Amino acid sequence: MRISIYHFLVYLFLGSLSGLAQSGKLVHEPINTVTSEVYDITGKVVSKSRVYFDELGKQTQSQSWDAKTKKVWATQTLYDEQGRPALSTSAAPIGTNFKYKSNFILDANGAVFNNADLGTITRDPSTVKNTANTLGAYYSTLNTTEKYQDITDRPYSRTFYDELNPGKVRKVVGGNKVDTNGNGRPDSFPQGFSHTMAAAQELYFAFGREKFLEITNSKAEKVKIGTILKNVTIDPNGVETVSFTTAEGQVLATARSGDSKGPEKRVISLIGSQGYIDIHVPKEEGDNVFFLKGITNYKVFNLRTGKELNVNNIRFKDPFHVL
Repeated sequence: MRISIYHFLVYLFLGSLSGLAQSGKLVHEPINTVTSEVYDITGKVVSKSRVYFDELGKQTQSQSWDAKTKKVWATQTLYDEQGRPALSTSAAPIGTNFKYKSNFILDANGAVFNNADLGTITRDPSTVKNTANTLGAYYSTLNTTEKYQDITDRPYSRTFYDELNPGKVRKVVGGNKVDTNGNGRPDSFPQGFSHTMAAAQELYFAFGREKFLEITNSKAEKVKIGTILKNVTIDPNGVETVSFTTAEGQVLATARSGDSKGPEKRVISLIGSQGYIDIHVPKEEGDNVFFLKGITNYKVFNLRTGKELNVNNIRFKDPFHVL
């Protein structure tokens, strides 16, 4: 009987030591969570994760346990004032156990990242501080365990939305700035841009009106030019490409835009019942735009910046404008 008691005490003591070394511990937290544990065929835990949600059911933070390193890694999503996903972080370790980390993202002053730190379309979002066990620490020189890890003070992607076209993404910034003007100093985040609008009469001049036919009930019928879409794309290097498609997505033509001077052809874009129209101004054609009944009868916006242009001093340097 005495031997059995001793054995029990030994097992209890060893079990306590094992518990002290445990990582990836999951405890109850008084917030909205979804927890997952995965086991192999022997019953050994191979992965754990926990996702956190706010009162509206939107995901705020996600944590996962690395069975090899025994670390818990976290990512976080912040939302703008309209409730849209605005900032998504890269993953970073926060310790060895699960627990919501409210100070995972700290701004440059050491305060918890908030809406004021998200920046605007014309102001860069804040950098992060490299406090231990936060997002900034892993992507800083304090990370001595992974010498090949990139270093950045913005380890996140910040999404800015278009105010003129609700729901459309205007630009995404984050990571390190690069040298875009060739002076040897990082100055901005390279941005591409794309927009789709109704085509004008460009294809008539390129191929002739008789080329636009479709087969309907075994009869050839003219395709209305208003049903053709014009897709303009500018890559981060400023290369501009134009393609024309049907409403069903069939490509009719594609070409580089604004790279050479050719015979000028005038097209007309009319504002319909919707009260506005998007137009594309090719490179080097900014001085050849004319407004019916005078420009003062219009409001003109640059779709790349969202800014309204002064109609008394307009120079179309960017290719997208809404009238």
